[in-house]
Amino acid sequence: MSFEKEIAKIEKDYQAGEGTDKAAVVEAFSQLHKKTKDAAAQVDFALGVAPACGGIYIPHVFWSVLALFWEDEQYRSSLHKLIRTFAESDFEEEEKALMKPLLVVYFVREREFEVSRARTLALADAHPSVKEWFDQLVQFPKNNKVAAKTFVEKFALLRKTHPNFDLFKLPIGKLEEILAGA
Repeated sequence: MSFEKEIAKIEKDYQAGEGTDKAAVVEAFSQLHKKTKDAAAQVDFALGVAPACGGIYIPHVFWSVLALFWEDEQYRSSLHKLIRTFAESDFEEEEKALMKPLLVVYFVREREFEVSRARTLALADAHPSVKEWFDQLVQFPKNNKVAAKTFVEKFALLRKTHPNFDLFKLPIGKLEEILAGA
């Protein structure tokens, strides 16, 4: 199922400022995202929607592709493409805050060589401030082992769900309690 027309319409409305704020765009993309039923459709959607509207939906599709990667490393190149698109996006604070724990999970689970390769490929033409942010993030798991472990544990619990950053932000005990009751 191709979502190109729907993505283009949402982006056109967003760019024209026709009453479409960020939250509405994220919700519209989320509704399309929920229609992706298999891994191939998720990856196609992720790569198609990532550059739209300045990249505001990248954290959500990165979540989905990271979940696929968790099970099968064949999705590594798709993650690298999303990282590059993110580095070239509007790179706003809100998206950076959502991406941080996901990138930390990726950096923890990935081999050091692949993290270095992803960084090199993604940041080749990036602004120096973007490179600095990524460099700090690459070091995060080494400097903050407990927080990095917590991010991985939370993602392990949530990876099979539709991206939900409100749940991801909860303390691990509260998250486990909510998921046990679900």
